[in-house]
Amino acid sequence: LVIVDGVVHPWSPETRSRMKQIKQDLSNDPRYESAIKAMDSPPPSSDEKMTQLLKDTLAFNFADPHKNIPMFVESQQGTVPSSWALHAHGDANKAHEWHQQEQLGNVRAKTLIIAGKQDWNCPAFFSEQMHAGIHDSELVEIDGSGHFPWIEQPADFFPAVMRFLASK
Repeated sequence: LVIVDGVVHPWSPETRSRMKQIKQDLSNDPRYESAIKAMDSPPPSSDEKMTQLLKDTLAFNFADPHKNIPMFVESQQGTVPSSWALHAHGDANKAHEWHQQEQLGNVRAKTLIIAGKQDWNCPAFFSEQMHAGIHDSELVEIDGSGHFPWIEQPADFFPAVMRFLASK
């Protein structure tokens, strides 16, 4: 099992506080200021609004937004983000909420957990929680990487995955 930039749900009060602090800290960083403001907008009601929201918040996904956003945008040419999928995901989480932290010990697969150290969407502390809860897990934190470590730090990401997949 390979988990990249995962999240444990539901969020505890401590997690909510940590996420609020990250948002507050980043709102003072000019690289993320406009993305943070866009995150406070209502959920998108159309695919066009979903596309705009993703564009507006894209910086939030990268350790180095100015360097990596153009490459990411190019890789997404011809795709249309789905507002329906976003809403369905949220509705499913609400309808079938279960406490993942308590269930992590049930995972029996050898597991590689990869976290971008500068992933503001799924901060590394989520991966640390998963690693602590999954018995046969390995945690790799990639510095200089946000939510897309294979884009920002491919020289660190792909060898870690290949080594893990080749191991017994």
